[in-house]
Amino acid sequence: MVLFPKSGSVGGLASPFSSSSSFSKKRSNKAEKTYRFFKDSTTGRRITHTEYRPRSRSGSTQEPEDEEIHDFDITAENVLDDDMLSCLEEQEFPSITPSAATTCALEAANSLLEEWCANKAPSNQNWEQRISNLNESWAGVRQNLFNSVLSTFGIHPERSMCSKCLKNPAVIRCYNCHMHRQLCGVCDQSVHEILPFHDRSAFKSGFLKPIPPTVSVDHNGEWVSVDSYLPFSEMCLTCPFCNICNMQRVSKHNSCVVVNLQGRFDVSHVLLHCLRCNKDVPTSNPLIIAQLGFWPGSVSSLTYAFDPRLFLHWDLFQKESPGSSERSFLKSLEQFSLRKGRVGTINSKTFGIAFKEWKFCQYELDVLRKMDWMECPSCKDSQHSVHVDGNMKLYRFKSA
Repeated sequence: MVLFPKSGSVGGLASPFSSSSSFSKKRSNKAEKTYRFFKDSTTGRRITHTEYRPRSRSGSTQEPEDEEIHDFDITAENVLDDDMLSCLEEQEFPSITPSAATTCALEAANSLLEEWCANKAPSNQNWEQRISNLNESWAGVRQNLFNSVLSTFGIHPERSMCSKCLKNPAVIRCYNCHMHRQLCGVCDQSVHEILPFHDRSAFKSGFLKPIPPTVSVDHNGEWVSVDSYLPFSEMCLTCPFCNICNMQRVSKHNSCVVVNLQGRFDVSHVLLHCLRCNKDVPTSNPLIIAQLGFWPGSVSSLTYAFDPRLFLHWDLFQKESPGSSERSFLKSLEQFSLRKGRVGTINSKTFGIAFKEWKFCQYELDVLRKMDWMECPSCKDSQHSVHVDGNMKLYRFKSA
């Protein structure tokens, strides 16, 4: 853009009309005006702009145009030398023209946008229409789901062999073993001797029947009693007398009841022998039970052992739903055990006392971790925000 004054010298050269008598008088009423010239890169036309705006005629409401586009004309009022005009004419201004690659990319983007808009589901559906579509989708797949679930209650003729030995016919189905889902009687006893917490079913008279961890089927299809032991690892156990990891399994010990999130399991304790102090230590010892990842139900006669994950589940559940019945929670575990073919009886008194002792142990651990669960994160010194319904679902255990 080049700025030129309307009157006076241009580029240090005197105007040829400065000595004329018609232009000798100075016009004091009007200020000096400035014209702006530039070249349009698209059309190539010269465009002029001026700061002068003529007054509107009286009675006319039409506003003057902001810009006036016209061809450049050399007059007595606007004089340019030849060198200045040649420089302006020779100056090249870049033109903005889209390339072929840009045009193809824009066309591809437009086609994708049109396809997406055509395939997009309408978003103006109300709640009733969404629920109706959901019910229709379930109705369309309901029969196929039923047939698929029904097919799992039997053995496919082409897959009737044991998935471990691949020799004997499968008579046991385990719902927790992913590699060996169908087993024969011999393989079932070898696999689930130390995995007693798996849900299994036996094929009897063409149907699947849930069985407890102490029952299996032999190669003749007859029921047999098997020994299921409390899971343990000899390499990870420390003798409570000498504090040395040198334990060895000796024999079977008394019975034990393990309660976890899947209900009740009847297993057997194991008698261990320490090779360092030559003392026999059963897994019914509370210190050994804690090392095995369980929580003792009692100290004197350890008949019950509880999974700490069961205590954690119940602790979180009763905090989210205050007033929930502990007895009802245990009844649900008992019913689940019965559905799986196990004994459906859990001592509620033993569960309550063991749960309180576990809670106190967790409190001591939180003290060591410097954790205080009685401090409300929203009510500390550096409070972040507040809401009118802030007290909702914030139970005041500390004041209660």
